Amino acid sequence: MSNEVRTIFNRIAPVYDQLNDRLSLGQHRIWKEMTVKWSGVKLGDTSLDLCCGSGDLTFRLARHVGMTGQIYGVDFSANLLDTAQERCKNHHPQPPISWIEADVLNLPFDDNYFDAATMGYGLRNVKVFLVVCKKYTVFSNQEQKLQFWTFIVLVINSSALCNNGI
Repeated sequence: MSNEVRTIFNRIAPVYDQLNDRLSLGQHRIWKEMTVKWSGVKLGDTSLDLCCGSGDLTFRLARHVGMTGQIYGVDFSANLLDTAQERCKNHHPQPPISWIEADVLNLPFDDNYFDAATMGYGLRNVKVFLVVCKKYTVFSNQEQKLQFWTFIVLVINSSALCNNGI
């Protein structure tokens, strides 16, 4: 992630939530609830929220995993993580969230560690790994189900797309 982008997010950290409200006309709350629902996260799961910002989506995930689960909120902006940690102090009991400053393209976790992962607006600021998948059911009855997934991974540099007017 570029230092210029990090500097911008560190600078806007104090007003980040108000910007999201104004720019989306409050719709970001609905989008975040839909994201949590689609993630399939449930009680006791371990989940990852990439580019977590001030923690809106992270807190929503924490409600779904409960006190037996674990959420990791990852962002490259130290100031946004500070804001998220301050917001976390207002939650009682304290949600099971670990805040980590890291680059989402170089994460400090083992493979297959998470039950679910989300990324909100951060997708626009990183080299995008788009995974397109489709589930096929080959055989199904009440006792057995054979399913497989197909995946297509597409790597896009999102800033290049924006600079080219796409």
